[in-house]
Amino acid sequence: MEQFIVLIKSNPIYMGIAVVIALVILFGFVKKMFKMVLVLAAVIVIYIGYMMVTGKEISVDSLQAELQKATGKITEKVGEATENAVNETVKKVLDKK
Repeated sequence: MEQFIVLIKSNPIYMGIAVVIALVILFGFVKKMFKMVLVLAAVIVIYIGYMMVTGKEISVDSLQAELQKATGKITEKVGEATENAVNETVKKVLDKK
């Protein structure tokens, strides 16, 4: 890994490629996060609609608990996706040497 970092730092072409790859990964990450936020908003609206139709009381505490569970799951999945993307990128770069 240390050799990989030295290689990237020593060659401006590799540095440019690394920056472009990082930007693509960042753009993909932001795009996925935006989609997750939209899905989460849709789930919240559906949940509130369900609660109103069934006549159950909508409490802020129950909504906050559900949001915390969803946020934890999303954070976990985003971390896994980021780690996988970085690992795959490093593998592809090292394989092309």
